[in-house]
Amino acid sequence: MDQKIPFQILNSQILALFPDGEVEFVDIKLLDDIISYNDHLLSEINYKPYILTDIIFTNDRLFTPAPLIAFIEITNLCNLKCKHCYANSQYRRKNEMSTSMIFQLLDEFGEMGVLQVFLTGGEIFTHKDAVEIINYAATKNFTTQVFTNGILLTEQIVASLPGNIGLAISFDTADPVKTVRGKMDYPKLKQTFELLNKFKIPFRTAISVHKYNIQDIIETYEWSIKNNYPRPQWLETFATGRALKNKHILPTEENFKEIFEVYKTCMDKFCTMDNADELQGTAIESIHAIKTIQMVERLEIATGKPKLANTMVYVNSSGDVYPDSSCLDYEDFIGGSLYDLSFFDIWTNAFKELRKNSFTDFKGCDKCPINVSGIHCNFRDYGLSQNLHGDPFYCGASDYIKLMILRCAEYWKEKDDKGYKLKLLIN
Repeated sequence: MDQKIPFQILNSQILALFPDGEVEFVDIKLLDDIISYNDHLLSEINYKPYILTDIIFTNDRLFTPAPLIAFIEITNLCNLKCKHCYANSQYRRKNEMSTSMIFQLLDEFGEMGVLQVFLTGGEIFTHKDAVEIINYAATKNFTTQVFTNGILLTEQIVASLPGNIGLAISFDTADPVKTVRGKMDYPKLKQTFELLNKFKIPFRTAISVHKYNIQDIIETYEWSIKNNYPRPQWLETFATGRALKNKHILPTEENFKEIFEVYKTCMDKFCTMDNADELQGTAIESIHAIKTIQMVERLEIATGKPKLANTMVYVNSSGDVYPDSSCLDYEDFIGGSLYDLSFFDIWTNAFKELRKNSFTDFKGCDKCPINVSGIHCNFRDYGLSQNLHGDPFYCGASDYIKLMILRCAEYWKEKDDKGYKLKLLIN
């Protein structure tokens, strides 16, 4: 399927995700060309001369006309019960959205100019219409990523998936075995990855780091290199969802030194000094996700406002609209229900009070060494802050996370100064 250009107009500027994966603000003069490209009247588009370096923001509207990134929880039903699950997934929620409601939401996202949609769960493939929903999403302008534990993927399902999506598959639920040399192997996961390669479905992998898998992580990265699979995304485990009920798995300051050494070892394995672009050889669907997230951070820095409810949104399977998944446990953060209002109405009107908040409203930022060092922090997060401090406007980062942010910033500056680049594929 041909990927169209998702775009939205903000203060007479166009914010768009282009076919090469770049996300940029461009001059409004490019609008006719974008429309022609989407209507298949142009086969390519030269947007680079139109890129704007000075982005205009107004005090009354710092949020984007549509989320840059939107998450849809297709179902909360899951075939597993992971202790670290951010969504506390297991059973279906009451009044889960019908497939037709999900289609309607995807239609709205396409019309509004959402750039990136993540379809998630629960486990998405427990939904009887998962393949149909994914294929429908793939017809829209936005790019689509699918989160799955991969267990339910069969050749029939994989063969039915469109080629212009990306899958994110977790190592957390994989069942490793030991080889005769004592190394870890993932035969079931390898079978799934080879199926995805066979049908040319782009995929990434991820590992949620916690106290009880630290010793396995390096071997998992080595296994990925050996089998020519993408670098696993390093995900921290946060105090939200089921992990909040299993705090014993959450890393603390005492674990920092050990975990950082593991992190450094893993990243070193995917760093090279060659001149190839860090994304060379990477599926364009993965590049889309990376560049959209980078734009979200860029807008956070430019506006001094948290991304939640400004450029990102989470819709749970009951049709409730939240600023983010970290807020799922708190009804006070629900912007509205899709059973009562359109997504457009909720996005435009429901989060007005929340959008008044800026970085300076987070009490923990003032003397935080991250802020003092001028490092951008992604943890001005209402739900995480509430979980950690009983106050949504304090700080969403644990002491361990703060140490990781500071040390990782030093590590990557050292790498950059020496000319190293992080690769998604090492072979």
